[in-house]
Amino acid sequence: MLIFFHSFPFIAFFLIVFVVYWSIPKHKALRNSILLLASYIFYASWNYKFLSLLLTSTLVDYFCAQIIFKSSSQTRKKVFLWISISVNLGLLATFKYFNFFIDNLRFAAEALGLSLSINNLEILLPIGISFYTFQTISYTVEVYKGRLQPITHFPTFALYVSYFPQLIAGPIEKAKSLMPQLETVKKFADVDFKRGLYLFVIGFIKKVAVADTLNPIVSAGFENSGPLSSLDTLVLSYLFYLQIYCDFSGYSNMARGISEFFGIRLSQNFNLPIFAKNPSDFWNRWHITLSDWVKVYLFVPLLVKLRNPYLVSLICFPLMGLWHGAKWTFVVWGFYWLLATVIVNLIKGSTTRKIPDFVKVVLTLHVASIGLLLFRSDSFVQWLDFLKNFVTGNLTFNLIASPLALSGVVLFLVYELYLHFRNDYCYPANWGLLKMAAFYFGCLVYYRVYSGTAIMDYYYLQF
Repeated sequence: MLIFFHSFPFIAFFLIVFVVYWSIPKHKALRNSILLLASYIFYASWNYKFLSLLLTSTLVDYFCAQIIFKSSSQTRKKVFLWISISVNLGLLATFKYFNFFIDNLRFAAEALGLSLSINNLEILLPIGISFYTFQTISYTVEVYKGRLQPITHFPTFALYVSYFPQLIAGPIEKAKSLMPQLETVKKFADVDFKRGLYLFVIGFIKKVAVADTLNPIVSAGFENSGPLSSLDTLVLSYLFYLQIYCDFSGYSNMARGISEFFGIRLSQNFNLPIFAKNPSDFWNRWHITLSDWVKVYLFVPLLVKLRNPYLVSLICFPLMGLWHGAKWTFVVWGFYWLLATVIVNLIKGSTTRKIPDFVKVVLTLHVASIGLLLFRSDSFVQWLDFLKNFVTGNLTFNLIASPLALSGVVLFLVYELYLHFRNDYCYPANWGLLKMAAFYFGCLVYYRVYSGTAIMDYYYLQF
């Protein structure tokens, strides 16, 4: 499969696409067609059958947007907007939530003494469907609102939906951000190769040398049949936070780096969430493009209609949790963040101003870490068991975590701390040759020392 950016098959695939793309003269349509073909090959390498879903979503949104733009009837515009939304959410609901709905319907029927003879569907969850569904919906909504003129060149629009660096796990790009870049003829001399290489290497290190190295430690902790000590549970929450952060932000960094080599700049998806000072700040730093999508296309429209921010939050947070997966633990996770956000907003003011920023960061870190225990738990009961572990006061440490792996985590945190105090992402635009060589040599050493042998799936592929 080509979907793993940190694999040799993908590197070979990328180099071929890169050479072919830049070998073509400055012809926007032809270059976009090359990237579109590459994107379909990339997706088909996972499962070619699900290309039909991607094409269905693409065709529906392309034609709906054209009709909406050309129509003078507001009713007709609204009809085709809802056709677009219904088809996209219908596909997402069928493949991601149908079995969840049937299981809960069957459970409710049995509780009432009834029998329900509806079988579950034997289907795979198409990778990327949660991401490209939101991306295409945002496009149609923007056209409907009159904030965007639709693309008439079909291959360019199809590329917007399926652009391979961000197809399977985002960032979720807005049309007004990505479309103009796809419609611009790129010059090879204008490409920021330093930035692209830096982003890819940092993402690679995060994924392979941090997230994948922590995976066996975290998996052993969650699969432990007996109760963990308070210290074990606390450390486990920290390690899973770092694992999922480095896995997802590592993917996002690699995606952005790869895209830079084609002269296309993708949105930043993470901004040092470890240093968030409150729940709202956390969601402004973690999975930024999802948070922004929910705010623009769900929270604000509902707030205009309902005029009650708490009621709107009561709708949005659980739905954002459910977006991650068809499990009640994700819904409860959404409520967990809702509760944390409401509590902080209620006490915000003179009370919180007196709290040092360092304390705010530590408190938010623990709110996020405990929440991620729920995110990773198989059931709500397992999460409650983790919470019980916190109050036992048992400080023995039994997690199987090698000093080498933990030292790698410490070095990574030092790097994050450095970025935080520099207040930028340390892009090497002005680096000299010696500094650049030292940096990449350090990355190579870090990779050789801390990386494992197994290539793990991206954690967010399951969403």
